[in-house]
Amino acid sequence: FNGRPGWFPRVYVDDKTVEVKAGATTRVRAVREYEAQGEEELSFPADAIMFVVARENEKYWKGVYEGKPGLIVASHVEDAETEKKLAETKFEGIKCKAIRSHVPANQDELAFSVGQSVFVPSPDPDAKMWKGVCNGEIGIFPISKVKDVAKHSEEELQKLIEEHSKLSDEEAAIKALEKRQKEKEEKLQEAHRYAVAKEVKEEETKEEEAKEEA
Repeated sequence: FNGRPGWFPRVYVDDKTVEVKAGATTRVRAVREYEAQGEEELSFPADAIMFVVARENEKYWKGVYEGKPGLIVASHVEDAETEKKLAETKFEGIKCKAIRSHVPANQDELAFSVGQSVFVPSPDPDAKMWKGVCNGEIGIFPISKVKDVAKHSEEELQKLIEEHSKLSDEEAAIKALEKRQKEKEEKLQEAHRYAVAKEVKEEETKEEEAKEEA
């Protein structure tokens, strides 16, 4: 009665409900409002709790709402017990903090900056790459670039970030030197190509002059 199940003396009521087939009823919740399009259908607001007693087909189910029997549009409801179980489910994921930035090398990789939070739904301690979520994006990344916040204090995390920042500076300096060396080599190669081209041009000029004199 009024959406609540319970026992009552049979002599106090006339049986005008829909036929209940063998088996337990299903408690469902309306995911959105529905206005009945016919006398056999039930109207109900969003979040209404109803009881399904028989599933006629994919479109309609027989049920009861606030003591009134009728047809429920299946597309407008979901299993209330399933929703309850999902709400009670404890996720085994972990929250991490990035101690180093990660720039994706491929489309399936996740980008994040130092200090950002990264959620990992299924962490595998033996894996080299994890799949996580950051800034609403999903992708994989090296596990060496994050730390589990539950296993490290804020001071420890900050210290790790500072240490890796220094390492990043050193790496940047090395890359800068390598780039400078590469540019120097390219200039030498360009100068050599120019000298060779000039020498060839001078030889061709001499040959042309010799032909003219002849």
